Amino acid sequence: IPRKFLGDNVITRARHRLRITYRPVSESFELQNSLSPTAPPRTFLSILSLRNHLRDSVEIRLLPMDSLNPESHYVLHLEITSISLTDINLAPSEESREATSPLTYLFRSFLEATGYGRRDYETRSRPFSLSETNP
Repeated sequence: IPRKFLGDNVITRARHRLRITYRPVSESFELQNSLSPTAPPRTFLSILSLRNHLRDSVEIRLLPMDSLNPESHYVLHLEITSISLTDINLAPSEESREATSPLTYLFRSFLEATGYGRRDYETRSRPFSLSETNP
């Protein structure tokens, strides 16, 4: 977001979804990335290894670095929604909005109205120049 005299100018947005599933029989976690839905999920043997991966390895492509002005300063703004309902996760997705049973619709409406199992996080970086980032 280049800083201007009257405020910010949004130059790109990206939406990304990670689905984490716990497998009780194997006591492992699976991670599915929305950017590659046909790829097999990654398996982690502990919550610690999954957290380490999420902390260090998640990559979201916003736009090519060469399309940015190196003289400008930018701010990265993240909005994260965590939905954790284990096996009854009925978070709406693009493909599930059309064909849904009345019971699923009512339960999803209840979850949306109460916010049960949903946590929202938001953070904003300090202004930075491209020279501070790794290419």
